[in-house]
Amino acid sequence: MKNILLKIVFLFILILGFQSCEKDFLNVSPKGIINSESFYATRMDAEQAVTTVYGMLNYMQVWDMWILADLGSVASDDAEAGGATPQDVADWQEIDNFTFTPSIAGSFPQAYGILYKMIFYANIALEKLPGIPEKDTTATEEFINLRLAEVKFLRSFAYFYLTQIPLVDHVLGSSEYNMGRSSMRSVFDLMENDLTEAIPLLPPSWPASDIGRITKGAAQSLLAKVLVFESSYAHYYPGDDNSLVFEGESRFKDLEEKWDEALAMAENVITSGRYE
Repeated sequence: MKNILLKIVFLFILILGFQSCEKDFLNVSPKGIINSESFYATRMDAEQAVTTVYGMLNYMQVWDMWILADLGSVASDDAEAGGATPQDVADWQEIDNFTFTPSIAGSFPQAYGILYKMIFYANIALEKLPGIPEKDTTATEEFINLRLAEVKFLRSFAYFYLTQIPLVDHVLGSSEYNMGRSSMRSVFDLMENDLTEAIPLLPPSWPASDIGRITKGAAQSLLAKVLVFESSYAHYYPGDDNSLVFEGESRFKDLEEKWDEALAMAENVITSGRYE
């Protein structure tokens, strides 16, 4: 009889235990949810958002092999593709001969994928970071403006390698995914505007703990290069009175002024003595 009672008590305790487990451990409400609306709230969130944009530079093989070598040197007159035979590295041969199609497996998905990811993350940061000071007083306006300046440089840096492609200057909605090619003028306008806004906010140098961040000299150098390339395009596609023309659109600024701006910007960097 005692054994039967013990078994009943044990069974009763076991049932209570299962019920307790079900209530206490299986039906726990989530303690917090991180999404795009809740994430951008602190100074640290701003740092992480900007670091994500920088992170696209870490795809070294994509930059070295596809962006700089294949779509850069090989597509120009700086290098010839291939190796022992014309069939060696067939994709690069097609790029070199301008016989490529969008179906090339390596060149376009790799290069355009990383460049547009950088632009995508930059656009998110540019939209979200200005609202952080309202939630975190340690994220001062000066701090946020500096981070935005870095992001504007990085977005311009990506567009420098794209130039005549769909211009994406905001986070796209679902109805905007299929976009046509933008005018070259609009892309140069975006780069010049971003860099012109970034330069006054960027420091000439960073402390050792922040080595690798964008400096004022880097932004000035990129702007000078953008102006040189822009004036070079204008040289080969001039309009009336040497006005800069991009796909039939007048730039309303003559070629000599563009060269003067580029030279002055480069000279500022060289004479600063900071980047020797």
